Amino acid sequence: CRGIQYGIESASSRTQDLLGKHGGGGRIERTLEATHRAGIAPICTFILGLPWEDAEAVRATIALGLSIQQRFLARIGFGVLVCFPGTRFWRHGSALGLRRRTGDFDQYTMHVPTCSTRHLDRDALRALQFEAVLRQIRETPRALVELSPQAPSWVERLAPADPAIPDPGGDATIRPSVRRSGVVDPAEKERLDEEEDRRAVPRGDP
Repeated sequence: CRGIQYGIESASSRTQDLLGKHGGGGRIERTLEATHRAGIAPICTFILGLPWEDAEAVRATIALGLSIQQRFLARIGFGVLVCFPGTRFWRHGSALGLRRRTGDFDQYTMHVPTCSTRHLDRDALRALQFEAVLRQIRETPRALVELSPQAPSWVERLAPADPAIPDPGGDATIRPSVRRSGVVDPAEKERLDEEEDRRAVPRGDP
């Protein structure tokens, strides 16, 4: 076993309880510590834009994810909430304050905000999403980067030295290179990875 994925979803114990996760009381930290000690890579995922959470709660989740990344060399991922058909959030979304903003199911990925909540509209959620990505790029431990040989090249190209982080509800701009980051457009990251592969293969080799 090389890795175990944990869907932590939120830093809020209340939110975790509402999701049926019950990760309070230090259970998450103890589990990740045991996983790390066993030589198994923790893979932790989080959801931004859950119906009970405002911007402050989302930022707490981002901070938890980055802390876990630092302490346990965990691979972390931040996705936005998607109300997939048949799920609890699809069936009871209105009662939870969720509003689906598009019927285009091609956009129903965890990379594109497709709904708003009582606390966050789509623009505010997108801004928090970019904030999470940029912080993750800046704060990824070197030891973790070295486990992914291709990471330094595409991270450096997708994150300018001083990118603008948008403020939810504000007018801050987002650099085009970051707008095309792997979290928003996986095809762009794939293209950069393929370009890196071509440079890494010596001429004359297949």
